[in-house]
Amino acid sequence: MRILRKNDRCSCNSGRKFKRCCGVSSAEKPSASSYEDLVFTEGSEGILNMPAVILKLAEPFLEGADSLQSQESLFVLVVLAWNFSLLIDMGVDFNLESFFNKHFPEEIDSSPIQEFVQTIIRRKKKFFPQSRRLIIGLELMVTDSGDNLRVTSSLIPDDVDVREFERDLMEFLG
Repeated sequence: MRILRKNDRCSCNSGRKFKRCCGVSSAEKPSASSYEDLVFTEGSEGILNMPAVILKLAEPFLEGADSLQSQESLFVLVVLAWNFSLLIDMGVDFNLESFFNKHFPEEIDSSPIQEFVQTIIRRKKKFFPQSRRLIIGLELMVTDSGDNLRVTSSLIPDDVDVREFERDLMEFLG
């Protein structure tokens, strides 16, 4: 694993420093009270700081995630919920229970995970109702300055074919 320092150039080739681009230190968890606190300003446009967004959504649950592995699992579920909410916002008839029944063995009770995902979907709608950024990558990295979260996302175009998007997302999710 490559160690990135917060002042290193980001590996996404944006030209920005890692701390201002894809990485945000979980040691400096944002206590953002508003949407504007999580936006980078670039020219006249604002770009969401997606690592800070993920931390904002996961914030109430981070205290219970005491290991790197449990934090990563938490973030993966947050991303899953975020992307599910995009499907719902696009009018796709998406059944969360059917998805979990299909992807979890019968002997595992997925209802607590479903409840968690529904909670994150509600938080996404509350804090980021207008965001149409699809999260396509997530990486939790250990650096000498702390744990850093890297999120790769892409804006969903207005003219996207909803059925094709749904099919591609479901294929990606497995």
